Amino acid sequence: LVNISQISTDYSCSPLMKQVDVNKILYAHPKIKEDFTIRDVPEDLLVPTGIPVSQKFVTKIPKEEARAQLGLSVTDKLIFMMSGSMGHGDLFDLAAKVIKDSPENTKLLVVTGNNKKVYNEFNRRFKNNSKLIVIGYTDKIALYLDACDVFMTKPGGLSSTEALVKEVPIVHLDISHNNINEKQEKALEVLFSGEGEILDRCQKALEINNTCFEAYFLLSYN
Repeated sequence: LVNISQISTDYSCSPLMKQVDVNKILYAHPKIKEDFTIRDVPEDLLVPTGIPVSQKFVTKIPKEEARAQLGLSVTDKLIFMMSGSMGHGDLFDLAAKVIKDSPENTKLLVVTGNNKKVYNEFNRRFKNNSKLIVIGYTDKIALYLDACDVFMTKPGGLSSTEALVKEVPIVHLDISHNNINEKQEKALEVLFSGEGEILDRCQKALEINNTCFEAYFLLSYN
């Protein structure tokens, strides 16, 4: 017989996890064990191992060196946004809001992955906008994390863990609903106001609407 283990790459239990027929379930952290057991996942299957990431995310490259390799300015503030499964309309609205409210020396770098439709739409909507950089598919996510000042993304276990390992400030965005609501717009204004360090600004954004932002801050916005 072959022993099979399931690796959970989220910081919560999938509703279907109890239906998985495996010998062990490897999960993120002991503190979320109850999230599995209350969903009737047998406790004896659970092993808290953390979420595994590739070695290239474990190795850190100095920001200036990473930007040099990517051909990016070493003096600009760089916001790195992964589109993932975000709603397209929300994604464009969010990018427009970030570009409008962020300081002049800020670049928003968006990775659209294999979604050519979103890539082309970004280039159409923001044509000739010097504050936006759009990247399609890339195998250099680890390098972009080294290069950026802030990572913006929807909550996702694996990508969040990769950024945490890289010690990059994360802003989790809840844009699962159709449009950016008024509270989230205000929170974004505070986040990109330029007043205070990024840690302080994110905390104030959280106070405005704590359903829009979750943040794990390991470094200041230098």
